[in-house]
Amino acid sequence: MPKSAKICEIDGARRNNPRVRLHIPAMVQFASGPIPCQLDDISQRGARISRIEPAERASRAGTICVLQVTGIEAFGKVVWSTKTRCGLLFDERMPLHDVVAVRHFNEQKAEAEAVQRSRMGRTVLRVLRSM
Repeated sequence: MPKSAKICEIDGARRNNPRVRLHIPAMVQFASGPIPCQLDDISQRGARISRIEPAERASRAGTICVLQVTGIEAFGKVVWSTKTRCGLLFDERMPLHDVVAVRHFNEQKAEAEAVQRSRMGRTVLRVLRSM
């Protein structure tokens, strides 16, 4: 957790579950409306998200929210926040198969991006060779 984060202790929650590192698009639903974000990591008990706008209003510690990613919804609260990131604590433990599904989505996305970069590189080489 960043040093400058605002912390909200909720039921003495601590990280006891392994986190899966990710970089995939997600949506967080606050009372003020949905906000697109990036899911940085997730576990059965919580998640870290970034690039939240407007960060200061919507993501205050203690704010109730719903994380929506790859067809999965998790209800919870913001437990810490900075200007660009916040940590979420889920109300209920996310089923392991949902965490695994999000991880597989991330892996498929990474593979698709690698294929795209490879194709782009080959296209650039063909253009350079034809000059």
